[in-house]
Amino acid sequence: MHREILTVLLFSAPVVAFGQPASTGDLVLNARAILHKHCSACHHGGPGSKGELSVLSRSGLDRPSRPFVQLQQIVELIEDGSMPPGNRPAVPEAERAILRQWLAAAAPAYVQKYDDEYVLNTQLADVRSRPREDVPYTRYISLAHEVSGEFAPLEPRRSAVRKVLSDLGKADGGLKPLDPAETVFRVDLRQLGWDAKPFESVKEVNEKEVRTPLPWTLYDAVLLEYPHGQYYDDKAGEALRETFLKPAAQVRPVAHLRGDWLIDALPKLPIAAELRLHFGKPFEAIGKPAATVYQAGKGTPILPFDAISQPGIERDPAPFKVMYFETLDAKTKQPEAKFKIGDTFIIHMHASQDLHVEIVLTDAKGEKDILPPQRIERNAPAYIRPEGEDGYTIPESTPAGKSYLTFYASESKLPAGEVWKGRGFADRVVHPFYGLDKPAAGFDATKVIKRTIEIEIRK
Repeated sequence: MHREILTVLLFSAPVVAFGQPASTGDLVLNARAILHKHCSACHHGGPGSKGELSVLSRSGLDRPSRPFVQLQQIVELIEDGSMPPGNRPAVPEAERAILRQWLAAAAPAYVQKYDDEYVLNTQLADVRSRPREDVPYTRYISLAHEVSGEFAPLEPRRSAVRKVLSDLGKADGGLKPLDPAETVFRVDLRQLGWDAKPFESVKEVNEKEVRTPLPWTLYDAVLLEYPHGQYYDDKAGEALRETFLKPAAQVRPVAHLRGDWLIDALPKLPIAAELRLHFGKPFEAIGKPAATVYQAGKGTPILPFDAISQPGIERDPAPFKVMYFETLDAKTKQPEAKFKIGDTFIIHMHASQDLHVEIVLTDAKGEKDILPPQRIERNAPAYIRPEGEDGYTIPESTPAGKSYLTFYASESKLPAGEVWKGRGFADRVVHPFYGLDKPAAGFDATKVIKRTIEIEIRK
């Protein structure tokens, strides 16, 4: 095709991808998918690759001396049918139109892999460009893991992220894409409204209730529910700890949230209903979450042990076995899960290892109390009750309905939990299991088991 004809095509092509308007990000990802599909078998930059160019990333398409000219020539060869060569199928017109649109837009960059390394480096570049005073309010969201080699537009997912933030906040947080493919985004907690700090600790001092404001935000409450956090030990991860995670001072050192979790999981969790109430949004019913089994991953995971949506967490394989966790009637010593005001119960546990145990009682109103820590011996029944008493007596003030007993168990001593209380929010028990650089000293959070049982209180 003659160069002048190609130029007309480039600047007259409608911005359409298979009949639908294409965002700039999807234009980049579609061009990447086309070049990978039709050209990567020969032009991949590795052993056996033909010529100097590689279609695996945008940078591999340029010659240093003639960066954009070569790219125009590549599209020209595809247009006139010279590429792919031989008997290989020609690139369909709909796909050639996308390449023309992409070239007309100055061929925004794409990369070979949209992986965690890419996301972290994109974040790092943005953090370094931000005013220092804004960094504590800056947070990041990623859709990069949803990028595939196929024609799978991300624009519906981008729109879904905006909708979730708008539904659960006062706005979408000024959601801003940071890369040409629009896979990594920045939000501002102040614009989102998730910078609010509604939580406080409550302690009794000299028979008086003392309330102390806590530094944790609504975003921190969301982080407690997040199941995909992990420590990153590469250069970008280490740099982000200093430039971002330290000034952000989050309850968990999570670098970014996955967009699919925000879209598909967060609106169904109890925290979503609390956020709607906080911002005066219409109430939406949620389903009952199930316990989650977490598989071992490459990095060190940051597990959501303090998520109110996760009644149980056990790694696979489990670090030890808990054969029994049940309540017994203090008089009959028989298993019982239904009690009346004034009844007394015992907690029975039996495990395969010596364990440190913390038990949290959650009543029907969502209020939580942490029972004194316990030490139980391996392969021996443990009967947990207040020292010197027959058991835990249910006081008159206990609300009727379903209550829950949750245990945290570990072979090493557990860092003590703290109760967060907030108006319009259920109580949360939060443990300092995770530091900024690593899990708490001398403690392995991956070897903790959390499990919950239900009891019923009747008047």
